[in-house]
Amino acid sequence: SFSYQIDSSMELAAKLDLIFSRARYSNSIAATDPIKNGTKHYSFHEDLKLENVQHPLLDEPVPLSIKIGPEWNVLVITGPNTGGKTVALKTVGLLAAMQQTGIHIPAKATSSLPIFDGIYADIGDQQSIQNSVSTFSSHIKTLNAILNHCGDHSLVLLDEIGASTDPEEGAAIATSILEHLATERITTIATTHHRGIAANVQENPSMHNASFPLDPDTLEPTYQISIGIPGMSYALQVADRLGL
Repeated sequence: SFSYQIDSSMELAAKLDLIFSRARYSNSIAATDPIKNGTKHYSFHEDLKLENVQHPLLDEPVPLSIKIGPEWNVLVITGPNTGGKTVALKTVGLLAAMQQTGIHIPAKATSSLPIFDGIYADIGDQQSIQNSVSTFSSHIKTLNAILNHCGDHSLVLLDEIGASTDPEEGAAIATSILEHLATERITTIATTHHRGIAANVQENPSMHNASFPLDPDTLEPTYQISIGIPGMSYALQVADRLGL
């Protein structure tokens, strides 16, 4: 039987295809190798500094620049729906995973990412009718798992933290979780609509606010992030523009 040789050849062909695919992607984005050029190293202690990064799956992405630290480690993004908050979360997580699998990232050469021992995300809604799991319960279960496994070399991404329950209680839970992550020096990016959370972030030197504002005249997304400035949801303005 030649099954072993066939399996071995297919496995090797897949590995070679992956290597060439990575190389073709690097050429397509004109990537530079930070180690070869002697400007960067890959380690747990690199700064998270992404300049002009783009989500590789979007057709016409608006370049995004995000920096965390070194004196602080939690970034909380506020702003309206469709403004770019969740895309920012997914972009950072995807680029971190790409780098750690040997794929060059679509970013300015001066960008840097640390090596993470784990990338933990709570993005989306995992409610289940069959298992009687509500939206809020699914988020709490996911947050439990994240907090039990993440460490000071981890990346934590939390979308709409504190949502899907009573706003005041949700904001209190979210604030406690973010304060814990800040105290443990765990690199965290979270999004929220709660102004109370943003106000608490403003008072904590280990955390920074950021926002994705809308164009004040058209109320259309600008997809431009403003670090250090809490945002607003524009709910009343958007509802008015849509005729409610």
